[in-house]
Amino acid sequence: MITVPDSYMLLTCAKCGHEADFFDFCHTPIGGDLPGGTHQCPACRKAWKMEQLDEPQWFDSGLYIPAGRRAVSIPTIL
Repeated sequence: MITVPDSYMLLTCAKCGHEADFFDFCHTPIGGDLPGGTHQCPACRKAWKMEQLDEPQWFDSGLYIPAGRRAVSIPTIL
């Protein structure tokens, strides 16, 4: 049986692989709701924020990241 989440969108944590509803990643059990664009995994507590890139980036390795949004890790302590 497939369960449809409240937001119709599932997120998967890149660190631990935990998969849950989008809204589960928008709050922390200790501090409540997180600011917009900030997310925290409910399983391993890894946190990140979405950051706007104004210009594309080229790296020496040849990797190209176009302008847009990217996830930036936030150090967390529980």
